[in-house]
Amino acid sequence: MYVNLVAYAGMAVMQLRLVLVMERSFFLIASCTFFFALTVTMWVLIAKISRKNNRLEIMHDQITLNNVNVPLERIEQIVLQGYFTQSIGIKLYGKRYVPHDLHFRFKRDEEKNVEEFRKWAEDSGIHTSTGWIRRWI
Repeated sequence: MYVNLVAYAGMAVMQLRLVLVMERSFFLIASCTFFFALTVTMWVLIAKISRKNNRLEIMHDQITLNNVNVPLERIEQIVLQGYFTQSIGIKLYGKRYVPHDLHFRFKRDEEKNVEEFRKWAEDSGIHTSTGWIRRWI
């Protein structure tokens, strides 16, 4: 997310330079709209970065992650991304992307915790796969 934030900030600065030199009204309105969208996206990223995400609670019929309760019936699959530093995403049925609140990684004893989480998922009947975790912002 830090890379995204820096990239959006760079694009916003370049877009602001364009807005300041625009003379035609259509392009000025389009540039201002794009600059506003970049600025809003940057603030959303800053809010998500500053939030503390550190609570995982597994119960027999649901999983609670970052104050989001997800029943096991809504989970389509668990996606593991990475080799040295593994990241875990919980993909829900009917969703194309993994929500930000359902994407996490373990800080300590990573290999052991990931294996225990994978075993829990398989015991609960949830499909696990390795690959790219697609998420929006």
